Amino acid sequence: MRGKPFEPGNKVGKGRPAGSRNKKSIFMETLEEFGVPIIKKGALMALNGDRLMQRVCFDKLISSAQPPPTRFRLPKNQGEPDMKKLLESILKQTSKGRLSPREAVDVGTLAEIYTRTREDIEHERRLAAVENHDLEDAA
Repeated sequence: MRGKPFEPGNKVGKGRPAGSRNKKSIFMETLEEFGVPIIKKGALMALNGDRLMQRVCFDKLISSAQPPPTRFRLPKNQGEPDMKKLLESILKQTSKGRLSPREAVDVGTLAEIYTRTREDIEHERRLAAVENHDLEDAA
């Protein structure tokens, strides 16, 4: 059952209050505020030979810092002619700051892969039709 898995009156299953932050959000905010001094101290310790500190600083802290998700909506796609609309939308959203340049590259790459895949499928379909036509003429 989705939506309300707990019985009415169950005080234990209320969940987190609306608007409160989860542990990852609290950690990321703390990291934004205190991360630079922690990483500097860890880097100094790592330079002095503390390998564990080096691994913690560079493998765990830096790799977990990711940008927050965006609220970018893709325009309705009707095929290849709409790829121009998609690329214009990506540029417009990036210029307004709703989409980061990195995300714009990712979405643009996805659009390019989509277009190439459609072209490859169409090419294979046409090639199969030509081969079938040649086989019928030879028989």
